[in-house]
Amino acid sequence: MSRDPERSPMRWHPDEPHAGFTTGEPWLPIGPDAETLNLSTQRANSCSIPTFFRALLALRHRDPALRSVAPAPLRNTAQVVALRGGAPPHRPLLVALDLSDAPQVLEGIGAGKVLLSPHLDRHGAHIAGDPHLRPDEGLVLVEKSGQEMNFPAPIFILYPSEAALSACRAIRRREMGAWENSFSQPCSLACLPLPPAASLSLEYLFPFAEPSVTSFRFLHAADLHLDSPLRGLDVDLDAPAQRIRQASRQALANLVELAIAEAVDFVVIAGDLYDGDWQDFRTGQVLIAALGRLTRAGIRVIAIRGNHDAESVLTRNLRLPDGATLLSARTPETARLPEIGVAVHGQSFATRDVQDNLARGYPAPLPGFFNLGLLHTAATGRPGHASYAPCTVEQLAGHGYDYWALGHIHTREEVLRNPWIVFPGNIQGRHVNEPGAKGATLVTVRDGRVAEVAHRVLDTVRWQRLAVDCRGAADLEQALERVRNALGAALDDTSGRLLALRLTLEGDCAAHAALARDPLGTRERVRAAGLEVAEEGAFWIEAVRVGTRPLAGPTVRGLADDAAGRLLGAIEAMSDGTDHAALAEAVQAYAATLLDRAGGLREALGAEHPAVLAAEGRLSPKLLRRARQLLLSRLNPD
Repeated sequence: MSRDPERSPMRWHPDEPHAGFTTGEPWLPIGPDAETLNLSTQRANSCSIPTFFRALLALRHRDPALRSVAPAPLRNTAQVVALRGGAPPHRPLLVALDLSDAPQVLEGIGAGKVLLSPHLDRHGAHIAGDPHLRPDEGLVLVEKSGQEMNFPAPIFILYPSEAALSACRAIRRREMGAWENSFSQPCSLACLPLPPAASLSLEYLFPFAEPSVTSFRFLHAADLHLDSPLRGLDVDLDAPAQRIRQASRQALANLVELAIAEAVDFVVIAGDLYDGDWQDFRTGQVLIAALGRLTRAGIRVIAIRGNHDAESVLTRNLRLPDGATLLSARTPETARLPEIGVAVHGQSFATRDVQDNLARGYPAPLPGFFNLGLLHTAATGRPGHASYAPCTVEQLAGHGYDYWALGHIHTREEVLRNPWIVFPGNIQGRHVNEPGAKGATLVTVRDGRVAEVAHRVLDTVRWQRLAVDCRGAADLEQALERVRNALGAALDDTSGRLLALRLTLEGDCAAHAALARDPLGTRERVRAAGLEVAEEGAFWIEAVRVGTRPLAGPTVRGLADDAAGRLLGAIEAMSDGTDHAALAEAVQAYAATLLDRAGGLREALGAEHPAVLAAEGRLSPKLLRRARQLLLSRLNPD
């Protein structure tokens, strides 16, 4: 006699050798059904034992009455078992089970609200008198004085003795025959003991009935870009490089804190969890730790890959925690949350450059569910973003979903409100071209309809372009006073976050010559002015641009016989569109020589930088304006 034929090694994933159990040769056969019976498949199955345990642990985590208060028996007969739990300050809960094949009445219980039923057809129903139990039905009620809250809806069957346990199992065996004939997947059981003082066990039975869309909340995030590289920080010794590099991790931690504090039921992430392939496993471990905190709090996570973390981009991988699901890149996939009547449809990016209209292949909405589409897309296109997975607003609106959770565009946008189509933006700005408050979208659903959509801020570093109006500033000190006022106002809006800004001085003023004559000195004076209104570490000035203009400068005619005047005349002629080949050739040769001396500088600056354009013989208007301003500041120092 041996039990080995009835056992098999743990099956993790159907696509891995030996189902992911070992890279060697297992001492027991994996078995012929590993393609369907494995943890990866079971995690996506709403009626599997792993799913049952996750839902059961989530409910126990979220309702203190089930963790810390021993239930008190109210009924204990051959037909009915009823218990009350939840002493103050917890809400009073009543759990009852009809062990017979006939209807029963819980006399003397009084009014309440149904939280759970095996049939899922009484969720939220208010009972005015004594509760009625249908044959073999279990109920979880919150009594009239209890606080009404939204919880996942598993079904509890409680039994006080081995005899009652046998009766329950007999009922299950009897009923499962009918269930298996009516539904494609059989039911399963999972058990978890209550506190020892209760002398009870708890059995969880998943119902096969039409889902009932209830009230719930979820968090919609996108574009985490975890550990996004921030180039150029090491050049500026004053840059808070470590703080900025850690900003994406801290924003992710803030997302987790928000989800737990708001007691959301689930979180969806619409792509680009990572910024690209990891330098090491620590990047992946940070995400796993964050998702683990969410799932341990009973919060499901459903995500897709985007262009930055497409399957073809990442060479490393870590298994997600139970309760976190990454939808497939091969075909659109649906993750169901039947306990609250939610279906999340989505598809990950297989490669970085997806030009297909992925949304066209998304499944039709499931009847009776709140249908949510999870999509990484540029929609009809947005400035500064590649047009991946293109689609139209009309197409999305006509698909029949209740909410489209989009990602890829880093600026928050409510594209449409009926149905809701939302870009939440990224959770942390990465550079000065992503300014303003960044975060996620908190969505409240009541009775199956979106009732509230709110932006919640998560960033820890706030990027900003700050324009300082220096018009009329008589001298350098007056211009710096304008800087102090503008910077103080900007810091007031950051709520303690690090303010990383690019500051531009604008306007016609007599202070122009002093500002433009020494750009590096102006930057340091501006920074010193900022330290008068805020502590070091409250802000970082990434760059100072002098865009002021002189009130009146010398005319070209007045400087015609001077070398500087002739240069100024040539610059103004080119600014007016007049060709000046000699000057253009001289500037081209000078710019090319400088760029070639520093290896990689041309690539680092980019093709549209004025110096790179000048080296190619194209003098940009921006470069000409800057040259004119510098020249005038030297010709007119006062």
